[in-house]
Amino acid sequence: MNSLVPLKKISHRGHEQLIRQSRAMDLKMDHVDFAAQTGTIKNYAVTLESCTCPDFQRRQRPCKHMYRLAMELGIFTADTEKVTAAVLSPKNILHTFKSRTSEPVPKNFVVIDFETANNFFDSVCQIGLAVVENNSVIYATDFMIRPPYEDFIHTNIHGITFNDVKNSPTFDALWQQIEKFIAGQTIAAYHLPFDLSCLVTTFARYKIPCPKFAAFDILANVRECRYYPGKLEELDDYSLVTVAKKLRIKHVAHDALSDAVVAAKVQFYLSNHFPKEQTTIYRN
Repeated sequence: MNSLVPLKKISHRGHEQLIRQSRAMDLKMDHVDFAAQTGTIKNYAVTLESCTCPDFQRRQRPCKHMYRLAMELGIFTADTEKVTAAVLSPKNILHTFKSRTSEPVPKNFVVIDFETANNFFDSVCQIGLAVVENNSVIYATDFMIRPPYEDFIHTNIHGITFNDVKNSPTFDALWQQIEKFIAGQTIAAYHLPFDLSCLVTTFARYKIPCPKFAAFDILANVRECRYYPGKLEELDDYSLVTVAKKLRIKHVAHDALSDAVVAAKVQFYLSNHFPKEQTTIYRN
């Protein structure tokens, strides 16, 4: 039941509200009056209509304390899948990593790229992998994946339909083959937050323990290097399609295998032309 006042006219599904629901799950009520439907959390007076915390006072929208009270009263249940997707979305994913350091770009890494069936990050239907050693792609492969949804709304982007993957293995069935490319490795992606969101959300979907790895963002490196004289100055955008075209790298856009290999080649260009540039390395 999701009848939380004053949320009757407000969606629970907005990204910011889902984040508040996530935070509510970790809270403990100091006191609950079930008859009055009120409570206190860390000296904040909470009702189903208001809270004395700064978040509610500023926004006048339900805060994490109000969600916690509603959960305690049994009148609100969070949609855990949507909450997980919101928490692990590109907007938040990098903040979940334990450390970040500025280091020279590694010469050995694995580029990953995901294609998704729809807007849920665990709807991965293809993964591309490009293994790099000494700034050279020594191996590349991809896997077609059956996602936990039959709803394919991104077919117009990548061309993959449900019929194309309905007989493919699910991610958890493929994990033994994919694990060696990720566990204990340094991985990279073109727009790392998106691909990390896909990876970590899919781990959560199938209850796969997340392995230790390091990661860096090739797109972030491109954006840093665009300020120096060269081919990457003043492009209309810095999408992989645009950058590959500018660097004359053959590219099949939105094919995960091609995207992974091309992203690796973009990083080679950066490493060759801006060898002193550093990158941010994230570690979980």
